[in-house]
Amino acid sequence: MEQRRHAPAVTRGRTRDAATIFDENAVLLLSSSPAIGDMLRQHAWRPLFIEQRELLLQECRIQLFGHALMEKLVKPYKAITGHTWVVTAAPAVLDLPASEMRAWLDATVAMQLQDGLNTSHFTHLPVLGVPGWWPMQDEAFYADAAVFRPLR
Repeated sequence: MEQRRHAPAVTRGRTRDAATIFDENAVLLLSSSPAIGDMLRQHAWRPLFIEQRELLLQECRIQLFGHALMEKLVKPYKAITGHTWVVTAAPAVLDLPASEMRAWLDATVAMQLQDGLNTSHFTHLPVLGVPGWWPMQDEAFYADAAVFRPLR
């Protein structure tokens, strides 16, 4: 106990914070359209989920990764938010069989992580706003600013 009191404080640091976020709450968003990542980063929820809904469904694949995020989805609630890692890919990658696409995504993210990891690499995603992931996704659902927050 005495040693612990006099030991220097250990700080987690940005890399470790980001690794924890990745492990616990990451959503991997694979997209052939840079516009999807741009809308997500700008918190342009209405364009992303309503106006460009078909683009999102056609040009994007979403893979949940974080274990705590998946645990939350056992008893889902509207405000569940993931930390999204956006990966841009050629359109042909989206047409690969699921196992090949996951292998491509795994290899690509592994290469990206070699360049370093920082919390600024993530952007928020209200997970149940993804088209088809919640039963009543009408205008009022997406108008809830407590869930679909504007960019600060």
